Amino acid sequence: MWVSDNQPVRIIKYNTDGNRLFSWDAHGNRPGEFGELHEFGVDINGNWYGADNVLGRSQKFVPRPGANTAELLQLPVPMAPR
Repeated sequence: MWVSDNQPVRIIKYNTDGNRLFSWDAHGNRPGEFGELHEFGVDINGNWYGADNVLGRSQKFVPRPGANTAELLQLPVPMAPR
């Protein structure tokens, strides 16, 4: 599960037991950083999008070739049977 913290901006990955796996700091106003990460999502190609409420912009991040997929945001998967 991925979550974001807004002050300072941090993106965090947890496993389903609630253990923190890793995170990255993304606070700032340069490319790749956010004043306030308002919303984020991922598309079917693994591209990650973040909307910045304070700086009034959105950013797109494309995975590097050969990136570790365990560290990438992915499309949601059901956690319980339908």
